[in-house]
Amino acid sequence: MLLTDKKAALMRRLKTFERLAVALSGGVDSALLLALAHDVLGECVIALTARSVIHPQQELDDAKSIAGALGVTHLIVDSNEMQDADFLANPPDRCYICKKNVFGQFLTLVREQGIPYLAHGANGDDRKDYRPGLRAARELGVVAPLMDAGLTKADIRQLARDRGLPVWDKPAMACMATRFPYGTAIVPEKIAQVRDAEQVLAEAGFTGCRVRHHAISPVSRFPCQSCPPWSANRCAAVLPGSCGGSGFSMSVPISRAM
Repeated sequence: MLLTDKKAALMRRLKTFERLAVALSGGVDSALLLALAHDVLGECVIALTARSVIHPQQELDDAKSIAGALGVTHLIVDSNEMQDADFLANPPDRCYICKKNVFGQFLTLVREQGIPYLAHGANGDDRKDYRPGLRAARELGVVAPLMDAGLTKADIRQLARDRGLPVWDKPAMACMATRFPYGTAIVPEKIAQVRDAEQVLAEAGFTGCRVRHHAISPVSRFPCQSCPPWSANRCAAVLPGSCGGSGFSMSVPISRAM
């Protein structure tokens, strides 16, 4: 199907909603969804963003900027997954537990305002991956207009670029909980270590990088999607001195895969 046809299908889908709330993460998928929903629904669309230690501050800042630029009412919700013992145990369905909590909070809030639908930015490519959060969304009736229209990540980036959204080429950024192997307890102190180390990387010019926190030994891995091969030496030079104070010893394998 042509991209123009997919976009037309998305716009038709959005027109079926009288009022809509969009879960805005700060990434390109939900940014495009919000922008096009606003084009269709105007003031009848709002945005909601979860605030938590598991989400990088930059994601919240980007969400605020996106909603502000569009002139959309934006609600910040303090999510409660860090009070959920099942989530903190970090099982393989951690994302299901988290999304069930967060979407549940969002739905309570939007229904109080008389908004019948909540949408999230899942896309067609997400069907190919292990995404327990999609099951939570389906169970709660959270809609996925981008996925329904068959839009892929590449499609979304192209449409976002055409729409002039500044996040059109922003690297995907999963929550901090994904930095811990399943079964490793998620605690605020470890999240802070990861956050601080990733900030060092960002300030050193390494974009799209993630730190892995391993339970057996405090070793961090820095797979940098956008780093050229020569950057391994620079990464090795920068990180030990900068991040050692965060409680990590360093190994620096660079790879293209995330």
